[in-house]
Amino acid sequence: MAVKRISPEQARDLMDKEGYVYLDVRSVPEFAAGHPTGAYNVPLLDMGPAGMTPNPDFLAVVEKSFARDARLVVGCKAGGRSAKAAAMLEQAGFTNIVDQRNGYEGTPLPTGGIEPGWRPKGLPTSSQPAPDRTYDGLKKRGWGASVALADLAATARVVDEAAGRLGDISGVDAIAGAYAGAGPLPDAPADEWPRMMRANLDSAYSVCRAALPHLRKSHGAIVTVGSKVVEGGGAGAAAYAVSKAGVVALTRVLALENKDHRVRVNCVMPGIIDTPKNRTGMPNADRSGWTPPAAIARVIVFLLSPDSAPVSGGVVPVDAHA
Repeated sequence: MAVKRISPEQARDLMDKEGYVYLDVRSVPEFAAGHPTGAYNVPLLDMGPAGMTPNPDFLAVVEKSFARDARLVVGCKAGGRSAKAAAMLEQAGFTNIVDQRNGYEGTPLPTGGIEPGWRPKGLPTSSQPAPDRTYDGLKKRGWGASVALADLAATARVVDEAAGRLGDISGVDAIAGAYAGAGPLPDAPADEWPRMMRANLDSAYSVCRAALPHLRKSHGAIVTVGSKVVEGGGAGAAAYAVSKAGVVALTRVLALENKDHRVRVNCVMPGIIDTPKNRTGMPNADRSGWTPPAAIARVIVFLLSPDSAPVSGGVVPVDAHA
């Protein structure tokens, strides 16, 4: 069966609304020069002195990095390599593959000119990929998988696969989330509410539900991520505030339900985290009170460790500058 081909705009829509991730199959230098924001890079062809040659590790790296039911948009420079890569992945058993036509730059037309791709369409681009999304990073890291966390069945399959590969699961940090706050409730886009529920509350629910059968065997721990916005009321970001309030409530319920199973569940409550994205989005803000991600990570590691054995049901502020 032929892989479905979609436009750059349709690809962006799938990424924003249905949890697809972008797999860029261009060469490493091409990817480094510019790529769709958030993309992963696994080259189908390597660029060398003799020109382009097949990458013998392409399929192995994709299989190590993504679950078979991961939702993947495959793209390249003009559409040729992505079509081949998408067909190869579908043949290998990947079930949610779409091919973004016209690639990053665009496809030459027989009559002259270019049918524009991702970049000429004005869609978000970056030349500074996260290290774990580069080809080198994907080759070096241990097993991982991309999954739409709001999809309960897909999340359960990935968690089960992780438990099988790791031998057990003793701790889970349900860290996935997103922010949107377009203004007062009547003025905000109608889709802001379901988007925030999917990104924040549904994702935490799916991860916790999938992980708890394993954690009850290992007597492990879960850490969820709320937000200090919940305590301040969240005016102008109702959907975000309510979704994060739901995460706090879920944490407390699960802590009570799993006490006799010796599974601990706690929630951290960050304020503004000092990330590159937040710096870009708020370039004139006073960052003196922002919290570095590494400082929050240390608290999460503590809450997942045996050193915090007496603590469950906690809602822990992590909004101080460190």
